[in-house]
Amino acid sequence: MIKAYRFFIYCFLCILSWNNVNAQYEKIIDSLKKQSPNDRKRIFFGYLESRSDILSKKDERAIFLKQVTDFAKQEKDLDLLIEIEFVKKKDKIISGNTREEREKTLSQYIEKNKNTEDLLFLGNCYHELGQFQFQSEKYGQAFESDLKALEIFEQLGYENIPNIGKILHEIALHYYFFRDYEEVIRLMRISLRFKPFSKGLGMQRYNNLGVSYMRLNKKDSAKFFFNEGIKVSRNYNSTIWEGILSGNLADLYYDENQYDSAFYYYKKNYNYNHTEQIHSPVKMNSYINMAKIYLALDSLKQAKKFLTLSQSMLSELQEKYIGDRQQIENSKFLYFQTIIKYLKKIGDYKTTMLYQDSLKELQINLDAKYNSIVAKMSADKINIQQKELKLAQIQKEKALQNTIYVSLISGFLILSGFGYFQLYKSKQRKKRQNERLIAQNRISILEKRQTLKELEAAQKEIDHFISKINEHYKIINQLENELVQLKNLESDQKKQVNETLQNLKAVKILTDEDWFEFQRNFEAVFPEFTQSIKSYSPTITSSEMRYLMLVKLGLNNKEMSRALGVTDAAIRVTWSRVRKKLNGTTEDTPQELIKKILQAKKELNLT
Repeated sequence: MIKAYRFFIYCFLCILSWNNVNAQYEKIIDSLKKQSPNDRKRIFFGYLESRSDILSKKDERAIFLKQVTDFAKQEKDLDLLIEIEFVKKKDKIISGNTREEREKTLSQYIEKNKNTEDLLFLGNCYHELGQFQFQSEKYGQAFESDLKALEIFEQLGYENIPNIGKILHEIALHYYFFRDYEEVIRLMRISLRFKPFSKGLGMQRYNNLGVSYMRLNKKDSAKFFFNEGIKVSRNYNSTIWEGILSGNLADLYYDENQYDSAFYYYKKNYNYNHTEQIHSPVKMNSYINMAKIYLALDSLKQAKKFLTLSQSMLSELQEKYIGDRQQIENSKFLYFQTIIKYLKKIGDYKTTMLYQDSLKELQINLDAKYNSIVAKMSADKINIQQKELKLAQIQKEKALQNTIYVSLISGFLILSGFGYFQLYKSKQRKKRQNERLIAQNRISILEKRQTLKELEAAQKEIDHFISKINEHYKIINQLENELVQLKNLESDQKKQVNETLQNLKAVKILTDEDWFEFQRNFEAVFPEFTQSIKSYSPTITSSEMRYLMLVKLGLNNKEMSRALGVTDAAIRVTWSRVRKKLNGTTEDTPQELIKKILQAKKELNLT
């Protein structure tokens, strides 16, 4: 009965466990539905990595891959299906039970498929091989595999590698182990360009960058990345990582003797991580850091309390994960440094000497181990440098190629832009020229119209002038004829009428006041007349020029005498003077002489 009951309980627990696992898979698959195709691949890889403890159990990995495959087919997500086949292929190659077997299988596959077209898979194989080699302390070979992987990924483009953030992070940790912090920073900063495949990676990258900058004494950069990491850890609700990052940030303040700030962050680390059960170095560091800061604040009682807690942890330090070895060694080293400071403060120099010997021995062992590792690598160093140089050369050639492409494209764009600008400028110039021509034509037309209007107005004034003279002349003739007919008038009356007639005849039709206006109108109609006469005979007077103007208008001597208010004899005397000055003959009439002069002037201008 008891056996049956136990069997029932066992079956119930198995069913419950199976349902929980399936529910867990359903949760990750539901989250994939909300993601873009690229993010699905990233999350898929992240789940395989972060849940390796669950998926390593019998058939669990196959069950998970089957469910994700069904989802990808349902969603018709071809890219995710390709990634699933990618994982299955890799699982098949590294199916050995031990690390040595997996390393051997990978090496054999790579040797057979060096010239494969599937570079993505080959690059991942090199990376996995590098991980196995590093764990086996084959550091030279590990770095060589890392460099080959980076060379392939650089060729394909980092953005086309689904889990590139994880790969760069893991390779950076290899350099961190050998204290090459500059290379750690370079790889980690590239990794930051891409979304993390898991929450842990997202926070750890900031921590590794902060620590690397701190080791290089670049404190501002270190503080920046520690603070950024704290923000990310809060978003992920990860108290363990917020504590780790706070502890590292506190180290910076401690080195700057800012003990209040250091205490705040050490305390936060302690509050978050003093109960940590998985990562024992994290828990121990939270104790040691509290002892260290209490010593700096001269609180010896509190310092002793945390040193006691730290001492109790020494036997619990166990290596569970890659990188724990260094963390444990660093924790022990920090413990010895802190307890020596405490013993000096309380004056226990005898015990101090014992711990100093232990610290010295630990330092010697660490240096010896590190130096042996470096020595172990020295045989492969030249080969690694060659690989690094080759990778750097490829990157340089690619950068040069990109520069050439950019230069050619820029040059083409500049020339095209310049040509377009010149064409545009030419069109604008022609447009402005056409606009100027149109404007000039309009101005010419307007000027011509204006000139014609002015000429018409001047001609009307002159016609009005001649009409006025003729009208005046007609009135005087009419009066003379009427006086002749008045024979019966008394002699005194006749005398008075004759005097009035003579006064009327003496009235100037063209007065001095009107002369300027008459001259302006005349020159508007005959613009070259005055200049032609003066250039022919500079001694011509203004009264003689006035006479010639009236001749040009066609007035006879009698009409001119009436207009000028002089006698006919005075007009004849004026003509005689003008003829001599203009080199005329007695046979020339005033009109003929003027015509000759104007014609001669015209012919002179033509020559």
